[in-house]
Amino acid sequence: MRIFIKERTEGTAAKCAFTLAEVMVAVVLMLLMALALYAGFTQGFAILRLSQENLRATQILVRQMENVRLYTWSQITDTKYLPRSFTASYDPTSAGGNTGTVYYVKIDAPTVPPASSGLPEGYRTNMYLINVTVYWTNVMSVSNIIGRSRSMQTYVAKYGIQNYIGY
Repeated sequence: MRIFIKERTEGTAAKCAFTLAEVMVAVVLMLLMALALYAGFTQGFAILRLSQENLRATQILVRQMENVRLYTWSQITDTKYLPRSFTASYDPTSAGGNTGTVYYVKIDAPTVPPASSGLPEGYRTNMYLINVTVYWTNVMSVSNIIGRSRSMQTYVAKYGIQNYIGY
């Protein structure tokens, strides 16, 4: 058995390698792709966090509206049952849920709906308008702090659903 060893020449070795310019272009392209991937992940996590905060604020609003729906006419005006302001904190990563985003809840005092609401006078004087607003701060970075809020409002009738629910 014979083994033939082919000798390299100067010309063939130069044709087999990449030039420095080609390597630099490849490195720059890989860095741009890695940067785009990092930016995509960062933006995705920011959007996910924002949607979680919006969902939690909506949950707080719905809970307060459900409480209002079940209160009697006299309980609605009593701050013991319907506090005018309180805070609720939420962090999905903590077991107790006592840290993280702090939501400031403000409940406007029940008011008679304005005449411009379009309600007939007989109904308008037997109804309250209740507005619940949730405020929180979204900290995206040290230089990017955004105040956010959500609100809901409802009418409560003096002779509404609370008279039909047994306690």
